[in-house]
Amino acid sequence: MILCQTTSYYQFALNTPTNIFERTKTVELRRVRPKLLEKGDLVLLYVSSPVQALASAFKVDKIIEKPLKNLWRVVRKKAGITRQEFDNYYDGVSVGVAIFLKFKMSSN
Repeated sequence: MILCQTTSYYQFALNTPTNIFERTKTVELRRVRPKLLEKGDLVLLYVSSPVQALASAFKVDKIIEKPLKNLWRVVRKKAGITRQEFDNYYDGVSVGVAIFLKFKMSSN
């Protein structure tokens, strides 16, 4: 049983969550900051097609918003994507959001 100190939950839907499970990705990138998501919140990881199932959960360690050049320096070894993929994802925006994932969850 996982006990949480927060009642705020958020769901990430991903097509290919392998890099999260392998821990090569410890940051979730977003173009817009989720309004209700805060440090310490529990995030449920839903794997979309073809699996279509709840696969895991993690806590939010921290959330940062930075200009893209600065954001890349912080997340490049944690986001599990190339610089080209990063640039393509953020095309058209000047600021990005990084949600740092905390995988070690305790039942205490």
